[in-house]
Amino acid sequence: MIHPESYLSDFQKWLSGPNFEIPYSSASIKGYVANVRRFLDYIDSEGLEEMEDISVGLVKRWIVQGKSGIAPVSTQMVRYSAIRLFFDWLQYAHRFPFHPAQALQEEKRQNRQVGGRRGGRGGNQQKRLPPVLDREEIDRLRIEAKRHETIAGYRDAALVDFLLSTALRAQEAVTFRLADLNGYYTGRIRVIGKGNKERLVRFPPPPKDSLELWLYVRKRMPSTADTLFLSDQGKPLSAAMLYMVIRRLLERTGIHKPQAGPHLLRHTAASLWLAEGMDLRRVQENMGHSSIVVTSRYLHLL
Repeated sequence: MIHPESYLSDFQKWLSGPNFEIPYSSASIKGYVANVRRFLDYIDSEGLEEMEDISVGLVKRWIVQGKSGIAPVSTQMVRYSAIRLFFDWLQYAHRFPFHPAQALQEEKRQNRQVGGRRGGRGGNQQKRLPPVLDREEIDRLRIEAKRHETIAGYRDAALVDFLLSTALRAQEAVTFRLADLNGYYTGRIRVIGKGNKERLVRFPPPPKDSLELWLYVRKRMPSTADTLFLSDQGKPLSAAMLYMVIRRLLERTGIHKPQAGPHLLRHTAASLWLAEGMDLRRVQENMGHSSIVVTSRYLHLL
């Protein structure tokens, strides 16, 4: 018989400990532990005697089942995130022989490839996925932003790195203050976003070179503004000006996307976080999305 408490206590300590570059919030930890508890209760009800008896099919059934049919996508995403972390811990702490959550993800990827080759017109119309830059396009954009050794050139290079690190909205980026730079350097900034709601954005420590060059130039500009980014005339950058800066950079780089402003870099940052292993719930909190379903769109871009 499987005893949940013997696993949950150590799993919770692992989530709370110094094992992650960006620590999990207490609310996230509580949610993950609660979902793993439900999973362990489920496999116990299925009559499993040992953890090693868990199969990919069993994990899949628990993730997708609802009270009356299939669970909502948001519920499935939260369950999958919890299970993935749980088996990460099992492999880390107990050298567990396999990772059913990873196997499930690989199965889904293969099925998607097969479905793509088959084609066809059936099924529901897919929602439009957010446009993003791939890594080669990101490199090209960064190179182009650094090409001109001017006030605008130094600022634009810092702007690109800033937006790709934080995924802030245009208005949030242009109102970011110099006083909050320490938080940016450590990957923890508080932002007042849509609806005057405050959120904590946590991300891997960002590149510093471009920002330090911009700060060196900015100190020599006759400006009393307390915002990080300024126009060539030393005035606070507006959201409309930021849009023009990014759009012109993309045009000069030869990159053409359905979106051509700072929101493109916001989408790109979210997809990069997921590609680098950031948890879906964390990405949702960083982006300020009210629903995890919105955030889950980025999973299809990996």
